[in-house]
Amino acid sequence: QKLGRLQPMEMVFGDVHHINIYLSRGDGTMATPKMIAWYDIATHRGRADIVLCEVGKFVRNRDLIGSFVRMCQDEYWGFPKTLYVDNGPEYQ
Repeated sequence: QKLGRLQPMEMVFGDVHHINIYLSRGDGTMATPKMIAWYDIATHRGRADIVLCEVGKFVRNRDLIGSFVRMCQDEYWGFPKTLYVDNGPEYQ
């Protein structure tokens, strides 16, 4: 199958990206936001949710599931036919 002939939402990629911006928390500790990103290869659309993790923690499976559900419920997105994600622990 040629990628140029895909229909919208036929293949969506998901990945977590670290954003190199430091934010100060209320308790004085520093944090870097994480972006859960979705990319529809047929339309070249991107969608993202930003997560600010607890001190010393990473994006959790429930953060990823929440982002996926929001994508599926978004009237401009919907449920993908094929989902391609990396092998990070948040996807397990």
